[in-house]
Amino acid sequence: MTERRPDPVKKMLLPDGGLYSGHVRRDPLRPDELVPDGVGKIKWPNGDKYRGRFTNGVPNGQGIKQIVATGITIQGNFTQYMAQDKEGKMTRENATGAVEYSYEGGLLYDRQDGWGVETTADGTRYEGYFMKGKRGPSGKWILRNGNVYEGEFLNGLMHGRGKLTNDVNKTSYDGQ
Repeated sequence: MTERRPDPVKKMLLPDGGLYSGHVRRDPLRPDELVPDGVGKIKWPNGDKYRGRFTNGVPNGQGIKQIVATGITIQGNFTQYMAQDKEGKMTRENATGAVEYSYEGGLLYDRQDGWGVETTADGTRYEGYFMKGKRGPSGKWILRNGNVYEGEFLNGLMHGRGKLTNDVNKTSYDGQ
């Protein structure tokens, strides 16, 4: 079996309006058309961008995706344009470009999923599990005032069994 090789770098307008620059190859289903394949980048009319690997016209493999409307940048492994990685990274910047939020850990469908660590600009930090982009079912939340909650979460909120420790007077509450 021969290895398929991408054609040279090309610039082309895609059917979804995106401007692509990168390696291409002939579409196996439509031999008269070229599709992104290999390393390249796309910029869409709304300003969103993707830079990384493509397979048969679709972002697949390592890449970086920027979503302008939310200020979110996702770095990791992509499958069919969606981040799916056990060790991905996500950041959100405000209008001035300052990082408001960062995350390192599991990603599934462009959301936090699995074990991860999120940190906000004010110093708040969460270490634990995420499901569908929300904290839970368990983790440790370290607030900027030094208070720490360790326990269960539901839909991103403290819920169920847990322990809340006050950093100032070292008191704690353990319960539900």
